[in-house]
Amino acid sequence: MSARVAFSFFIFILFAPIESNKTDRRIEELKQLSARNGAILLDYFTFKNYVTKSKNYTVIMLLVAVRPERRCFTCGKVLEDFLVLTNSWKMSPDFNTDLFFAYADYDSKGERIFEYLKANSVPDMLVYSKERLTPIKVSLRSDTNPERLAKLLRSYVPYHIRIYRPWNYLNVAIMVAFSLIISKLLIKYRSTLYDFVSFASPSMCACFVMLMLSGHMWNHMNARSFVHGEGSDMKFIHPGRREQVVAETPIVFLIC
Repeated sequence: MSARVAFSFFIFILFAPIESNKTDRRIEELKQLSARNGAILLDYFTFKNYVTKSKNYTVIMLLVAVRPERRCFTCGKVLEDFLVLTNSWKMSPDFNTDLFFAYADYDSKGERIFEYLKANSVPDMLVYSKERLTPIKVSLRSDTNPERLAKLLRSYVPYHIRIYRPWNYLNVAIMVAFSLIISKLLIKYRSTLYDFVSFASPSMCACFVMLMLSGHMWNHMNARSFVHGEGSDMKFIHPGRREQVVAETPIVFLIC
C-alpha cells in the first residue's frame, strides 16, 4: 500500500509542473484571442481546448445565431450588449485572468458546439466555472441590456463589472458641425446681431420691470381671482388698497 502511495506521489510531482505550464500557456493564448473586443469567437477546437477542459479560470459563454434566416430577432441585440459587457470588463480595475468571455455563433463555425451542448434555443448564456466542468445555464430576458447582464453575472462571479459604453462619434460629429455653423453665422452677421441685441436687451428688461410692477407675479403667487365681486357688483379694480385682481395687471402694465 505504501509503495502505491509513493508511486502516486512520484507521478504527481513529475506531471504537476507540466499541467501547470499547459494552463499558463492556455491563459496567455486566451488573452491574445480576447485582445480585440474582450470576447472570443469560439469554434469547436477552441471550445474543447479552452472551455470544457479542467482549468483555473471561469468562462462566460453566449450562444447566438445572428443570421436573419435563423429568425432569432434578439440575438443581434444580446450579442451587442454582451460585447459592451466584455469591453467593460477589459477596462475594469478588477480585470484579471480568472474570468474570460466567449461566444459561439451557429453559422460562424459554431454548429458542432451547438450539437455537443444539445442546444435548441438561442440566445443562451452558460457559465463554465473553474470548480466544475459542466456548465450552469443562465436565463436571459428579451429586454436585456449590458447593466442587466452585469447584475445577472454577480450571482456566478465575484466581480462587479461597471459598464463603460463606447463613444457615439456620430453625435459628437453632429454637435461639432452644428457649433461650427453657428459660429460662422455669428461671425458673418455679427453687426446685425449686435444691433438686434442692443435694441432687444433694453426692451426685454423694460418689459420685465413693467410686468413685475403690474403685479403679475403677486397675483400668480397668491392665486387671486380675475375680477372682484359678481354680477352687477363686478369690478375690474379691487377697492382695497392692499389687494389686486388679475384684471388689474394689463391695466397697470399699459399705464407703465
